[in-house]
Amino acid sequence: MLAANMLAAALTILLTMHWMKASPLSNRLEVLPGAKPAVLPRTPPPPKLLGKVGVASSPLRPAGTALIDDLRVEVVTEGDWIDRGASVEVIRVNGSVVTVREAVEKRET
Repeated sequence: MLAANMLAAALTILLTMHWMKASPLSNRLEVLPGAKPAVLPRTPPPPKLLGKVGVASSPLRPAGTALIDDLRVEVVTEGDWIDRGASVEVIRVNGSVVTVREAVEKRET
């Protein structure tokens, strides 16, 4: 019985492969010879944000939006919640992930 099931499965696979070659649907699924791959436009490199100070334009819990150098930037914190309007400092940029922490204001003594 096992051999008959295996034979039936193999025959079903072979018939499906043969049918897929002739199917118009398969033309949409396979890459035809000579077809050029689609090229996505390059995204511009992110601005130099490391060390910059900005303002949280939304509550960061822990992700949100900040205004840094007049740019809206999607940011994440190290885990702390930061209120809207608080000063934030960029401490790490890893690809498109911009990590911030609440900026400590320096006092002159």
